[in-house]
Amino acid sequence: MLIIKIQNDGTGTPEFGNYRYQVLVNSTSIEVGDIKGHKRGDWRKLVAMMLENSLFMQLGDYTGDSDHEHDDRIL
Repeated sequence: MLIIKIQNDGTGTPEFGNYRYQVLVNSTSIEVGDIKGHKRGDWRKLVAMMLENSLFMQLGDYTGDSDHEHDDRIL
């Protein structure tokens, strides 16, 4: 089962929020990341920002420019 968790990290302003996300397959974490500066009020744009961030990290994997490691922490 694919599970996608998006959680407000408690920072930000009333207008803009910051989030952590985690993608799991069953109980195995396959990706984590941060979404900064999301204008509150449209969850679809929040999900789009998560996908954009994930694709950017994936491109870094292919080019060798990525300095991130997959993080197995549970949110």
